[in-house]
Amino acid sequence: MSNRIRIMGVLCGLCVCGVASQALAQVSTAKPRTKVYVPYEKLKGVFESEGQGVFLPYREFRRLWEAAQGAPVAAADAPAPYLISTGRFSGNIAGELARMRLKLTIDILADDWVEVPVGLGDVAVTDARFLGDDDGRTPLLRVVKGAYRLVTKGKGRVVLQIDFVRQLISRPGLNILRFRIPAAAISTLELLIGEENMKVDVKPMLAATTSQVDANEIKATKLQAFLGSANAVEMSWRPRTQAAADLEPVVIAEQLQHIHVAEALIQHEVRFTYDIRRRGIKKFSISLPGGFRVLSVEGENIAKWDIATPASAPPTVPRNLQVTLFGPVKDRYELTVKMERFLKDAEADVPLVPIHTLGALRRTGLIAVTHAPRRSVELKAPRNLARVDTGRLPKNLRKTAGVTAWRFITADYGGSMAVGSVDPRITVAQQWAVGVHADRLDLKGVLNYTIQRAGVFELTMLLPEPWEVLAVGPEGVVDDTRLSGAGAARTLSILLKRDVVGSLTLTLLARAPRATIDEPLHFRLPMPDAKHLELYSGQVRVFLAEQLRTEVAKLDQLQPLPLDRAGEGPSVAGLPPAMAFEFQAIDRAKPAGVDLRVAAKPTQISAVVHQLVNIQPGSVAQEAVVDFTVRYAPVDTFYLKLPAALAGADVQITGDTRTGRPTIKESPRVPAVPGERTLVPASGDTSRGPVQLDLSFPIVHGQGGEDGTLQGL
Repeated sequence: MSNRIRIMGVLCGLCVCGVASQALAQVSTAKPRTKVYVPYEKLKGVFESEGQGVFLPYREFRRLWEAAQGAPVAAADAPAPYLISTGRFSGNIAGELARMRLKLTIDILADDWVEVPVGLGDVAVTDARFLGDDDGRTPLLRVVKGAYRLVTKGKGRVVLQIDFVRQLISRPGLNILRFRIPAAAISTLELLIGEENMKVDVKPMLAATTSQVDANEIKATKLQAFLGSANAVEMSWRPRTQAAADLEPVVIAEQLQHIHVAEALIQHEVRFTYDIRRRGIKKFSISLPGGFRVLSVEGENIAKWDIATPASAPPTVPRNLQVTLFGPVKDRYELTVKMERFLKDAEADVPLVPIHTLGALRRTGLIAVTHAPRRSVELKAPRNLARVDTGRLPKNLRKTAGVTAWRFITADYGGSMAVGSVDPRITVAQQWAVGVHADRLDLKGVLNYTIQRAGVFELTMLLPEPWEVLAVGPEGVVDDTRLSGAGAARTLSILLKRDVVGSLTLTLLARAPRATIDEPLHFRLPMPDAKHLELYSGQVRVFLAEQLRTEVAKLDQLQPLPLDRAGEGPSVAGLPPAMAFEFQAIDRAKPAGVDLRVAAKPTQISAVVHQLVNIQPGSVAQEAVVDFTVRYAPVDTFYLKLPAALAGADVQITGDTRTGRPTIKESPRVPAVPGERTLVPASGDTSRGPVQLDLSFPIVHGQGGEDGTLQGL
């Protein structure tokens, strides 16, 4: 944690020159903030490791370097007795000695004597002076625990210049310079090494760059660096390894091939990762399989690419891809080639032709094979190919369904890809509701499909005549329907709006006429197309109008099912369920359905008589209301027998006066029956449901105290 705090503090000091001095001086003018981009995810691992730093482009480094050379802003009113603003080291290497100079900018913030740690332990100081001091004071240096300290008195800014010499630590092929440094807000180092093409390491280091310069007609290496926060600095350098100019480059090629078989296309993408040693190259020659069209060649520094093999060459002849770069590349280089070829046939054998870089020392790689849901791919007769775990593939490929991975370690690999078509696997569960009315049949279906392996755009099923399709849904899924054929072999084709894989639920509504009320019902299952069908099951429920009764005449491949076990399913509005059936395994060569005998129930009439007797002195008056209930079938005549005493009386009979009820009128019966009254609907229609008759009897006069007998209807 302490290292992290120190490093972040130095980063801020580097990017905002003199930030500590400006904060202490409380400068009122705000300056734009400089953004610092830090590798956040690896911050701890990078910056808390010894010797790590930030490598910058030379132009950006020069901007920071020039900004750091300016005079820092003065500081005042700080709690510390001193502040070291900048420390600038410069020098050169002469033989086994390093001749160095330190310019240290110090702000003394106290009037009393102050000791400022300068560092520089284990060095020989040859000169020390204050720059720009008109009084000609001589710096007072003392050594405490192996390190120099400046002893001074009086407030103000001083620039201390110290010249010192330090002996190098020499090892075979390696020189090391190490000395202590003061804790300054900004520390820079500029060192001239009297040898060219040196590889220099600096610890600690925030940013550094090296360049080749001429110093007194001598080729030299110039180091410029921002030093990290530490008590000491160490520099080491060694000659860079040079490959002989006349040696051929060594190229090691690693491939990642991705072959994707789509429904009508084979896409082939190859990513080459080159390791180029000794010296750079600027041209690649790659052998590609014939029959493929090169779509693109991607990589840095590409000037042009071309196919050397004529386009008219047979597909079996490999193509030679020539890639030319603007300049030579070395070490790591990546190149991506994308190709494709058309796949017209449902089944094909596609040869797996080796792809390799001509002139490469080693040619190894991985091949990932994927395919569309409607396609299948099998690698036959593999040669010099080993099946490996898909976990070795990149993340975007290893999770692809059906992916296979192969490894080759030689350019002489091969095989044949057997490409085929994958048929869907369909499971259907149907729920049918058959509504039997006196004059028509209603059919409602809920069709649950489970489609696996490959999607479908169209579903077909048998729908025998005379069913008339009213609707197929839902609208967001079904695009159109089409009927073809006739009789029992008529089929319904349902076109979908998209290629469907997985679960799908369709609804169907159809209707058929009935010639007579007692016409038998011959229901045949609307079976789905047998093509790609794996499992077919379902239920059938029969809903019956109240006035009808039915019984099973014949069952074909259906099993009776109690209504309470039928579960949820479609229903017919206004009709109660009468019976249920189920089916699980259907032999399509045999009929499948149910035959029902249907008949009308006999008419059922019930009547309730309400009588009102009004007894007054000297008279008796009666009124009666008869409520008939007619069920199952309508009637066209009502018979009412009156008491014998009233047979010849003037009894007034009126029908139901409620809106929508037929008007009742009296009609004489031939031959006449004594005391019986015959009533029929005035309009000639039949009556069904509740019917009401109102009767008014004449007034009967009597003597007081007489007993009378009340006779009913």
